[in-house]
Amino acid sequence: MSSVALIHLHRVEQKAAAKALSTVLAEWKFKYTHSDPIPPDGPGVMLSHLDKGVGYLCYLLGPRQGNWTTLIQPFADREDTPFLADVANRLSQQLQTHSLALLLHDGDVLFYNLDYRGTPRDGYCSNPQHLADHRLDDKDVLNQRHQPKAFTPLLPRNVTIEQLQKMLHAGWWQAFDAKQLDEAGELLKEEDMIDEEERLTALGNLLQLNGNAGYPLAHWKTTKLIDWKRYQALYYSARGRTLTVV
Repeated sequence: MSSVALIHLHRVEQKAAAKALSTVLAEWKFKYTHSDPIPPDGPGVMLSHLDKGVGYLCYLLGPRQGNWTTLIQPFADREDTPFLADVANRLSQQLQTHSLALLLHDGDVLFYNLDYRGTPRDGYCSNPQHLADHRLDDKDVLNQRHQPKAFTPLLPRNVTIEQLQKMLHAGWWQAFDAKQLDEAGELLKEEDMIDEEERLTALGNLLQLNGNAGYPLAHWKTTKLIDWKRYQALYYSARGRTLTVV
């Protein structure tokens, strides 16, 4: 399964987000070159060249939907590109707002970083053991425990912190607290595993990260439910290179 990398910006308009992104990426020596409209059937073919040339970036920027504006990172992590969480943090500082970076790693683990005006407020990993090469001790695990109370000012009406906590806690964290992990730190019961794409979709719906339009962004590469004509593909090049789209 592929990875999904998203940034959501709170109460920021599309134009302001585009300007801030150019300012932030300049810190990594990337310069804005141009923007392109996205075909109605999605950006698939137009992005196929991005991993062929080091020094090029593209982000897909959506319109504000409700309280949030979405930024999609369509390229895989490379040594020459900034980390998603770092870009989100700098955008929160530049725009003086909340940013929420969401990363679905190979469909297996969900991460988020919540920042406010450049200050980290909360972080989450749905299974801290998954990427570890040894059984984590309890202290290491507890250092990674999420504190979702930071979402309080961001919750839609009639949504509670308890609902959010329950959604995040399901699966590995619930088994950890109940001491129901095996010797390798993994779930004893396969039926307790959570589909992380489904969790990402549920989280997006709960927080209304795409307004009232549902949350198809966990499947942005394949879904037909995104109104791509309202998105922009923003291109950047490093060290003065000119990006040629093929």
